[in-house]
Amino acid sequence: MSFLTVVLLVAVIALWSRIRTLERRVSEIDRNNAAAPPARAIDSKTAPFETHSAQAVATTDDTAMPIAAPSEPEPTSEPMPVRSADPIELPPAVPEPIEPDRPAPENAQPRKIEFEELFGSRLPIWAGGITLAVAGLFIVKYSIDAGLLSPAVRVVLGLLFSIALAGGAEFARRWKKTAIDPRVAQALAGAGIASAYSSILIATNLYDLVSPTTGFIGLALTTAAAMGLALRFGAPAAVLGLVGGLAAPALVGESTGNIAPLTAYLALVIGGLAGVGRQQRWAWLTALALIGGFGWGLLLIAFETLDPWNSSALGAYSLILAFAVPLLLTGANHDRLLRAGAAILGAVQIALIVMQGGYTTLHWGFYGLLSIGAIVLARMDNRMAMLPPIALGIGLVTMTGWSDPSPALLALVSGGFILIFGGSALASLWGPRGSLRDAFQAAAALGGTLAAACYIAPSNLLTNIQWSWLSIAAAFPLAAFALIGARRALPHRDPRFLVLVTAATFLGCIALPQLFEHYALPALYALAVAALIELWRRRGDLDYRGATIIALIAALAAMVESVLRWLGASLSTLAGEPLFVTALPSPRHALGDMLIPAAILGIAAWRAEPRIPAMASRILPALFTAIAGAALFIFYKHSFAIDSGSRFTAYGLLERVLFDQLLFVIGWAALARRDLRPGLRLLGLGATATALARVILYNALLFDPLWRDQLVGTLPLANLLVPAFLLPLAWLAFAARAEPALAARFKPFITAIQMLLVTLFVFASLRQIFHGSLLAVGSVGQGEDISRSLAAIALAIGFLRWGIFKRERPWRIASLALMLLAVIKVFVVDTSGLDGLLRICSFVALGFALIGIGWLYSRHLKSDEAESKIQ
Repeated sequence: MSFLTVVLLVAVIALWSRIRTLERRVSEIDRNNAAAPPARAIDSKTAPFETHSAQAVATTDDTAMPIAAPSEPEPTSEPMPVRSADPIELPPAVPEPIEPDRPAPENAQPRKIEFEELFGSRLPIWAGGITLAVAGLFIVKYSIDAGLLSPAVRVVLGLLFSIALAGGAEFARRWKKTAIDPRVAQALAGAGIASAYSSILIATNLYDLVSPTTGFIGLALTTAAAMGLALRFGAPAAVLGLVGGLAAPALVGESTGNIAPLTAYLALVIGGLAGVGRQQRWAWLTALALIGGFGWGLLLIAFETLDPWNSSALGAYSLILAFAVPLLLTGANHDRLLRAGAAILGAVQIALIVMQGGYTTLHWGFYGLLSIGAIVLARMDNRMAMLPPIALGIGLVTMTGWSDPSPALLALVSGGFILIFGGSALASLWGPRGSLRDAFQAAAALGGTLAAACYIAPSNLLTNIQWSWLSIAAAFPLAAFALIGARRALPHRDPRFLVLVTAATFLGCIALPQLFEHYALPALYALAVAALIELWRRRGDLDYRGATIIALIAALAAMVESVLRWLGASLSTLAGEPLFVTALPSPRHALGDMLIPAAILGIAAWRAEPRIPAMASRILPALFTAIAGAALFIFYKHSFAIDSGSRFTAYGLLERVLFDQLLFVIGWAALARRDLRPGLRLLGLGATATALARVILYNALLFDPLWRDQLVGTLPLANLLVPAFLLPLAWLAFAARAEPALAARFKPFITAIQMLLVTLFVFASLRQIFHGSLLAVGSVGQGEDISRSLAAIALAIGFLRWGIFKRERPWRIASLALMLLAVIKVFVVDTSGLDGLLRICSFVALGFALIGIGWLYSRHLKSDEAESKIQ
């Protein structure tokens, strides 16, 4: 009883929503009629002359309708002369033009339903219908509880009451006094349907008066009657038929393990409801029926055993819901949306059948039929062209959940996907209706199916080389159809060509690692990039960008292992660790993985300059030049073979100095010829900046021979300290002359670097005089300590002289700072450890130095003052 109450409440809510929609439409029609001007009345004075106009009036019982005759020609605007002897003839009456409908006033408000009208006129009719339905239910129940009649008679009486209500609905529809309000007939018809459902359900489930099969047949007949009444009386009967027809199988509660009769019944009910919806143009009814039908399908998939017979029934049922039922729609825009939704839900439901049923040939066959149906629908209506890609995506996702497939069935399913989706897309790709969607579908069908098959296939099914050849085979039709398109008059940079070539290149790139040795891959991918760029240069109207990017990414990915190994080893030097050749790639890998592909890619980037963006034309050559430079650096490091601490002590500084000078020479040569090509300036600046950064970072800070064990040479001033610290100053001066604007911008940094290198050279040379080739070994004696103070004083004087000569204040400031440090050292450190003649010499040297610096400063300041007065 509670379930029936819920059903009735749902039906009432649905009916009420539909009634409110109809009321809004009626109110809108009433407002339009109220805004129209009234019909023009015929003036009695002109009535006698109306007989000359060809107008007549046809009367009926209640209304009069004008019948228009052909209109007479209008009189000319000039007056006609009238003779006195002639009788006066009046021109035929010309009907006045009918004024167009006046728009409704701006302040017009929709008519509101008053409380009295709602509760006094509208709701009682539907309440009466519901009351009659409940009355029929209680009649049957009362007769059962009282034991008045036999079970068969009771059911028959309930059904007769339902029939009587249906007859009353027909009478109310025909009787003049009740025909003016169609809701009376609709309420009676709905009450009859609800009463029939209630009678059969109570007799079947509550008191077991009839068998479930008999009750099921009775509910099916009631549903069919409800469809007929819906055509006769309107939406309420249709809603009750929908609810009762879809709920009937669950209400009777019989399960035999064979769902074929149930799916057949549901298909008939849903098809009948869709037919009613088409007849009455109720798309909402078809939509609700499809939702209910797919809901039943999901329940059956979840709770029934999907043996071959049940799977066949469910598969056929899903196909009917997906394609047959939507054909009953009228073809409006929202109906096309319903068709697409039904096809998608059908694909999902059959995919669930495939997964739940064990991925058998039968289940995949139903999915193949659905896929073909989706393609046919897309060909019939171009606005449903998204159905095949969606079906392909659902199928591939379903395929990835397939565990341990048999090789034959896997090959059959994969071939079916490629043939159905890929073949159909390629067949229509270059036709009149071909679109970018076809290109994507073909690429996904070939590449996606191959990827899914490789993912789920047993490990011993095919070797890696065989999978690679399959990838080449999948790329071949894409490349072939791209070639076919290239021979046609395609739009400029047709995206279909772009998709095909990109997909074919991707499939080819993933196949190469298994077909060639690893060391050959970077060069092969680089050659592919160069070939694609040359094709692009020959045919600028075709779009090779995607394919070129794919090949470039593959080339960089093949190079990345060696590049990262070099980069990681180089970055470890920032922690003060020497770079041993054992941490670098071998010369073979540097050649095959870095130098050769970088050279090919650099030439390709140079050739592609007119086609690629300006930023890429600057970044890519610099990147490939850096990779090639890294490869050359690896060769250079292997030539010294520094693989231990002892060899680093013996050759570490020599190796760095030679490499830094080589970079400076490359920078000088590029800057000297920078006007020949724009890239030479960038190369020169990059090489010079790299060499200078290495000098500061390694020679001056991390691996300075003053505190790291490295041999500098035995001869003073004729050793590695000169090229390590002084030669960079010459290269820096040359670069500043070549790029004066850039040098002026970074003048403070350049000055600081010059001061640092000169200072390090002076103190390293002083250390070399006392200790020989290995500077970091040995203690500091008194003579060396005094020499440091003298060297600081001499260096301060030199800075001052240079600052005065160049008229640069930072040198003079540095001179004063260095002199101040020397004074502090002499008074605090040197005098505390010296006595006698050494102490006297220290003070004498310091005194003369201070006097000299003061004298130089005074002369410089006076000259500056004189120059300022002259100016």
